[in-house]
Amino acid sequence: MIRIPQTSQSHFCGRSPDRRAGSENDTLQFSAGTVWGDKSADTFHAVADSGVAVVKDYTAGKDFVQGISISGGSFTLTDQGLSYGVGNDQMLLLLTINDAS
Repeated sequence: MIRIPQTSQSHFCGRSPDRRAGSENDTLQFSAGTVWGDKSADTFHAVADSGVAVVKDYTAGKDFVQGISISGGSFTLTDQGLSYGVGNDQMLLLLTINDAS
């Protein structure tokens, strides 16, 4: 499940209410807010102890999550989608993803 595309990438980091990436293979590391990867294969990084980044357009089999090596981290299915976190620290929420495989 973890992969960083080898083609051209844009990198976006921060803590903002809303962030939209570009048309390339993007790497996004956000600690909170709403995030869209948009086109191409995007890599979303989990950030501990900083809030929840809500990913609006995660595409299984195309996009990837990185940072899942954070000690004790796991995925949990919720009513909203697939959540990633450690204990009570929810880091990412992949909206509308309803299959943990």
